[in-house]
Amino acid sequence: MPQDGPLSIITTGFRSGSQAGSFVAEAPSSVPDFLGIEQTISSSSLEAGKSYKLSAWYLLAQSDCLGNPFLLCGYGWQNLAVTAPLVQNTDYSQSDVTCSWTQDQLDAGPNIQISGFNIDVNIDNVILEKVVQQRTNNGGIVKKKN
Repeated sequence: MPQDGPLSIITTGFRSGSQAGSFVAEAPSSVPDFLGIEQTISSSSLEAGKSYKLSAWYLLAQSDCLGNPFLLCGYGWQNLAVTAPLVQNTDYSQSDVTCSWTQDQLDAGPNIQISGFNIDVNIDNVILEKVVQQRTNNGGIVKKKN
């Protein structure tokens, strides 16, 4: 799990609306841990075994880590295995990942995270929404966001 850090509110350099979040973190290469932002989610707002889509618009100005920083879901002090990489860019890009928690993971405290090593990132329009499946007339399944 990444070390938690402060998320600053910015009123310039946002994607939409009037503000965004900014996170800047640097650590010496001798520190064997990722740095990042973590937001705890109330387990009462989630259902065990259901899929949720986490999406975020981001502007990654710097990353000195081996591999890209990533968007992910977690619980307690653990991360879920599925992550979405964030790539360095000059304009906002969108990243998303589908997450699902077991009841034990929800009991441990679900969260969403952006994690990396030596990163400078702006984050805007972060959304976590339940993925709803609907059956079509011919018996197929269509995934729909709710």
